[in-house]
Amino acid sequence: MSGKTPHTIVVTIGPWHEKPWWWVQLEKSPLLAGMTYERISIDDRKHHQIGLAQMPALISRLAGIVRRARREGIANIITFEADMSCYLIGLLQRLPGFGGPRHTIVQFISADRPATAGARLKDFIARTCLRSVYRVVSSSRAEVAYYRERFGWSAAKCVFVPLQTDLRYFDLPAQPTENYIIAAGRTFRDYATLARAVAGTGIRTMIVCGKAGPGISPLPPEIEVVTDIPLEELSRRIAASRALVLPLFERRISTGQSVLLQGMALGRPSITTLTAGTEDYIVDGETGLLVPPGNADALRSAIQRVWNDAALATRLGNAGREAMARENLPVHYVHGVAHALGCAPA
Repeated sequence: MSGKTPHTIVVTIGPWHEKPWWWVQLEKSPLLAGMTYERISIDDRKHHQIGLAQMPALISRLAGIVRRARREGIANIITFEADMSCYLIGLLQRLPGFGGPRHTIVQFISADRPATAGARLKDFIARTCLRSVYRVVSSSRAEVAYYRERFGWSAAKCVFVPLQTDLRYFDLPAQPTENYIIAAGRTFRDYATLARAVAGTGIRTMIVCGKAGPGISPLPPEIEVVTDIPLEELSRRIAASRALVLPLFERRISTGQSVLLQGMALGRPSITTLTAGTEDYIVDGETGLLVPPGNADALRSAIQRVWNDAALATRLGNAGREAMARENLPVHYVHGVAHALGCAPA
């Protein structure tokens, strides 16, 4: 950072660490020249662990950041996903003396809800809190359309920027390919369809998920379940697999993208459900294979195609990796967000 006042403050909540992984990967980039980073750590809790007892401290810290931005003429405040900082800053900026800095939420995600009275009340509260927000950035075009419809946001307020993946995946040593396919993740995973797809094929299938397991029983003998492994070990197992399979339930919000982009960056041929979270990242037949939601026959056919055709697997894996390097690195994401804010360099 030079001695100049930054134009943007980036705020995250959680256990203390010096810098996010993507910030470290952009340290020498001119994109960070006008940005500064603030980490709010309260009792070493993750953002979803913040309760009523911690709320006064959180509000005080956020109020201090907003006042500082206003006092120093900092134009933008960026928060992530839909944690408490997003809603609290939104409310603070509706109070006298707190307006001024433009508040942007990146990687915004809000679960699609059934049309119940409780859901409508929660959406009313969200609309009220987020009315002062300048930009909402989502990682799916379909999701952007959904939020515009659901919250009544304008096209300018809610925008699409493709998600980023970790540059370090490209630097991992090559792994000897082992005879298994791998599926990973917890949220909105359709492991029942995957189980039906691989049953009777003899294709060893590894599911990596949380300690609660994949949520289906009984499992066919093809499936092995691995729970709660470190990210580094997951990366190694994906890199050694014959293919990454990402079975998803159909949702209007995006899900599964982090694992999908991880597998593509590691050069694995990717087979995934065609849904809001994946359609912006795979060109079917070129950078991966897309199958309809809940269709075990189509998923089985795609898995067998990749399993039995080494040339196809190599082509899909290489093309997916090249696409990630071309479009989905931290530099691309930060530039996309900066462009949405009108502060990207030429």
